[in-house]
This record gives sequence, structure tokens and C-alpha cells, in this order.
Amino acid sequence: MVLMEKYGNGDSIDYTYNESIGRLVSQKVNGIESIKWTNNIDGSITSFTDIVFDDPFTYSHNKSSNIIEKKKKNTKSDFGISFNAVFDDGIDTISYKYCDVVKIKATTNKFLI
Repeated sequence: MVLMEKYGNGDSIDYTYNESIGRLVSQKVNGIESIKWTNNIDGSITSFTDIVFDDPFTYSHNKSSNIIEKKKKNTKSDFGISFNAVFDDGIDTISYKYCDVVKIKATTNKFLI
């Protein structure tokens, strides 16, 4: 694991890890905490916060630990990106949501003979 990077101009980046799951939890630039991550017990990311720009996000996962949603935290707007896939009886339906706009795409996966 990389614990620190030091650059020729004197800048440095320090990294802190959750050793029990081996995941990155924070980053400091020149000694000032700039980014934080949280993870669930499986190690999947559950939140990301850019402290410098006050830009926090949360993540949701499906049962396979794949990210299916990213939402902006602490905001009055309903910003979010979500993904859902349904594979049923030869038809694959994928829906995406960006804020209030939903896009759906359905395709067939059956071969025509």
C-alpha cells in the first residue's frame, strides 16, 4: 500500500487505509485532509467526500456488490445517477436515472433463426 507520495516541489500526499478490509479511507495533501471514503464490511465504497470542495456522494450496491446508484448528499436537489438491469426471458431492459430524467433501453438477446 502506498502511504505517502512526495513531489519535487515539496508537496506531499498521505494515504490512510482501513487495514481490516485493505481499503483507502482518507487522503491528505500537504497535511490537510482533502478526501474521505467509507466502505461497507465487504469493502465496497459507500461514500466519497471531497472535503476541499464540499462535494459528498453516497453509493448503493446490488447483491453482487456492483454500484447501482450514486447520489449527492446534503443537497436540496435530487441529484442522483442510478442503474438497473433486468434480464428476463430474452429481453434485457436497462434503465438509467439522472436526477428526474429516466431513460430505458430494451434489447433482445434471442437469436432469430
